[in-house]
Amino acid sequence: MESAVCGGVESPPDFCKTSINSVARWDGLVFGNVHLFVAQVLSIIITAAVAVVGTLICIGIIRIFTPLRVDQKEEALGLDISQHGENAYPSFNGFD
Repeated sequence: MESAVCGGVESPPDFCKTSINSVARWDGLVFGNVHLFVAQVLSIIITAAVAVVGTLICIGIIRIFTPLRVDQKEEALGLDISQHGENAYPSFNGFD
């Protein structure tokens, strides 16, 4: 995943050349300018930070309405019995 993100995001700005593309405002990292490279690295860091903060906010909101984990007793008994009132595999081990 990391190579897909870094390779897909970081490579194009590295090879930008203003003499080839008149729309580009800066040359890329290969041609001696680090401006685009720094902008891309910052964008990756900011995107990851927003994702982490958003996830923590969502978990906090969910925690208000429902617990995130079941009790130790329910987990030991089995969630299929404690949550649904049935066995998931009734004849799998021959215990029924």
